[in-house]
Amino acid sequence: MITTAQEFNQIIFACQNSSQGKLLPGALYIHRSLLPLLEPSLQSYEQKARQVIEETNELFFTLIKFHLQQPKVSYLLYPEFDTDPHPKLARSTIVDLEQQTYTQHFYDKRENPPILHRKETFVTDNYPLYPEFSLLTRYEVALGLLDNSHLIGTWQEWQAKLERQGIAFSGHNLICPLHTPVKKQAKIPIARHKAALNRKSLSRPVRLALEAKLFTPDTTFFDYGCGYGEDIKQIRQRGLISQGWDPYYYPDTELCT
Repeated sequence: MITTAQEFNQIIFACQNSSQGKLLPGALYIHRSLLPLLEPSLQSYEQKARQVIEETNELFFTLIKFHLQQPKVSYLLYPEFDTDPHPKLARSTIVDLEQQTYTQHFYDKRENPPILHRKETFVTDNYPLYPEFSLLTRYEVALGLLDNSHLIGTWQEWQAKLERQGIAFSGHNLICPLHTPVKKQAKIPIARHKAALNRKSLSRPVRLALEAKLFTPDTTFFDYGCGYGEDIKQIRQRGLISQGWDPYYYPDTELCT
């Protein structure tokens, strides 16, 4: 039990100087696998919080949140932490170490629960899925998906952003669905080939992907709707396998479906 301001200040100092987990202005978050790596004072502090719950209830959790404003510890349950690229919060259990009480909030039945981004920040690079988590975040940052993080903290807002960008997930991989349901409208003839730009430089998305170092020596590049094919040419000049298809300029490229 935290009894003095000095003791709590020591906990705050330990959190702010911890080499483990994700430190935000108001809290330190860690994955449960990091508990043995915390310094002894934080381990002891967490054990005291857990005892408050386990006297009356069984505890399930994925992440632990050490509050820096009050002597509280939260246990956050994300059942699909490993499998869902942006898992939903199912339950939070908040322990008040000063009052020796706890409260629980359930989110699994809510239509718009909080979700997680940047999962690799909660674990160490020894975590088995760290490479997948980290690579996904790199892609999302390069595409601007994680900009304005305060607007994508819940499931519905995140889904809306993905739909606007035309992006979906297959496991921890980003994909661009080719067949997106749209409302039926009257067909209007459009000379789409006239919209192709005769550029001598890379398109912005490809340039950003290169700057973010998303292309590796094993990367293959396919530009669907490539227009004049300038991106294809420049990627090929960099030594990568590069092809494209366009209904007007490159109609003979073989497509596999």
